Amino acid sequence: MFNLPCCRTLSATILALFVASCCSWGTIFAEEQVIKLGGIRNVTATILKSDASYRVTVEMLPVKAFDPVTNKRLNLIKAQAYVARALAKHLSKGKSFGLIIRGLEVQENGTSGERFRMVAEIPQNGVTVAAARTFSAKDDTTEPASQPSPSVQPPQATDDKHAIRVPADATTIDFLNRKTDYLDTIAQLQQALTDDGKTTERSSLSPDGFYEAVGDLEERGNLAFRSLGEEIDGDKLLVSIEQEELRLAMKTAHATTLESLKSAVARFDERQEKMKKEKEKGK
Repeated sequence: MFNLPCCRTLSATILALFVASCCSWGTIFAEEQVIKLGGIRNVTATILKSDASYRVTVEMLPVKAFDPVTNKRLNLIKAQAYVARALAKHLSKGKSFGLIIRGLEVQENGTSGERFRMVAEIPQNGVTVAAARTFSAKDDTTEPASQPSPSVQPPQATDDKHAIRVPADATTIDFLNRKTDYLDTIAQLQQALTDDGKTTERSSLSPDGFYEAVGDLEERGNLAFRSLGEEIDGDKLLVSIEQEELRLAMKTAHATTLESLKSAVARFDERQEKMKKEKEKGK
């Protein structure tokens, strides 16, 4: 025979330990929803909601066409975009309005086997609903996302570099088709290389070190765009008109990337010349 009072005491102890464990971790996540975004990257998102935040786990087929550093950068960018899309779908419940996400923090990320996995946490007060169909700076005054929210397109850049915006009515757009995924990759590759150029320009490198770093970036960009072009040309599931559009988009992005590096070098040279003149003037 079991000693029932002891069992009750043991159960109460286990429950207390469980609650203490959860509280020490942060907040207890009570609601869970699995959203299959699908698409060519076979994206799956799991959303856990607590009283204070959303924890979103995204798994997808990774970008593998580039060097390891570029692959990781683009996978992180894409995964964050899918986090935003999944959260928009979770909140929308058939409604239609834009979503603005701030405070997204990446908790874990990495590739395991054939899947890339990222876990992100977003504070509930960092999620707002935009009333307008098009975003502007005024959208920062929108209401909190305590209501359902919208759909999905690739998140757009904003004045707040830490914000991700999902336009209204995006659920009606096939944003996970092959062409759109390539267009996203082209834009993300351009942005990543441009950001690296700006970081290099801001660093305290010697002239030789700066020129070498810019040269490496240019070479990395050339190889990356070439690899992407080969992937597009070899993709038999793209129709010829889509391939032509993608080649044009890639050519424009590549040229813009090289122009940004050229401008960075020009600004660096200008500063070096100014420093040289000031030094000569002080003699």
